[in-house]
Amino acid sequence: MKTVRFLRPAEDEMLDAAWYYELQAPGLGGDLLDKIDSAVRDIAEHPERWPVILRDVRRRLIHRFPLVHEYDQVDLEQVWKVLTDDLPELLRQIEPLLPRRDDADQEG
Repeated sequence: MKTVRFLRPAEDEMLDAAWYYELQAPGLGGDLLDKIDSAVRDIAEHPERWPVILRDVRRRLIHRFPLVHEYDQVDLEQVWKVLTDDLPELLRQIEPLLPRRDDADQEG
């Protein structure tokens, strides 16, 4: 498996998008982050699967959300670090911003 590393501007954009979607509908920001997590895992496991768009840069689309991951050489150790160290911390940071599941269930 290769490593996936988010550039800081891309990470900021991802968090802004999650916040935007969460404001549109409770739970939607979390769904976006789940889709991104799935796409990152897919890129890490199959980096050659996605089309080259420029030199060594490839593109991975995310269905349901109008976002695109563009990536080049992937380091598996870095992907593991992001998934095990960075992503849980990111989720801990945004979790207080998301409505509790039981609150959302009672509203619907």
